[in-house]
Amino acid sequence: MTAPLNAALEEEKDSFLLALHNVAQAWGFSHLADKTGLDRAGLYRMLSTGSNPKLKSLHSLLQAMGLRIAIVKDNAA
Repeated sequence: MTAPLNAALEEEKDSFLLALHNVAQAWGFSHLADKTGLDRAGLYRMLSTGSNPKLKSLHSLLQAMGLRIAIVKDNAA
């Protein structure tokens, strides 16, 4: 589950949101809405192309799936 999300992060933001949408769909949007306290329609909007989700909402969603965001040093910089 994490490999496609990490690969999508290397691309553009919309690729990550699409990958996260697919993972969320596998979990079930209704189930994730219950676990996060976010409404189902809001989750769909948050993970749609062109959206700009709030970090707090993204964190809640990832946490509900047992995932988290990590910042790592880029050795190329």
